[in-house]
Amino acid sequence: MYFRSLALISLLFTSSIASDQLNTSILSTDRQKSIKLSDEKAGRDSSALKKDWINSITYTYTQLYDVGTNDYDTSRSSISVSQPIFRSGGIYSAIKYAYAMEKYSHLNVELQKQTMVKDALNILFQIQRTTLNMEKQELLIKNSEIDVETKREQVINGVIDTSDLNNAIISLNNNRETYLELEYAKEELINNFANYSDTHHKNIELPSFA
Repeated sequence: MYFRSLALISLLFTSSIASDQLNTSILSTDRQKSIKLSDEKAGRDSSALKKDWINSITYTYTQLYDVGTNDYDTSRSSISVSQPIFRSGGIYSAIKYAYAMEKYSHLNVELQKQTMVKDALNILFQIQRTTLNMEKQELLIKNSEIDVETKREQVINGVIDTSDLNNAIISLNNNRETYLELEYAKEELINNFANYSDTHHKNIELPSFA
């Protein structure tokens, strides 16, 4: 299962780098520090796993007591490691597995980093789209204001009745309400982006896919 996951992550990571060329400098200092610590932890865990197959080292120390002289006669110490030979095949597999897990862990951390960058860029694109929609809505508001003034004059001159003016006012209020909703959505997106980056969203140039 781990080797299949390793192959999948390798494929996703390669595809991500090849298709997007993302710049990880967009991430905040805290995010980058967290990623670095995760990568270092993966290295330490893998290093420990590589040595996990080694049995415990045994140290023994003995002294012989001579009853006749009431003194210690001789002393002896030894260090030994018991590593059964029949486990050699399992040891090789364990080492191979440890190296595979090390690669898997580092790729997994790299994939998490690229996912953060993509999420941050996705928020930036949403901010840009919301900004354009707000500019569009501003034009609609101006048109609605002109329409209201025009219909108010027409009502005064008896050209149309007040229902048309009321509809124009309702349309103007709806456009203003939509603008406020977009403004709120943009602020929320900006706050979400701040969770990923220390850089102001206006100072980041979005990648071009043309």
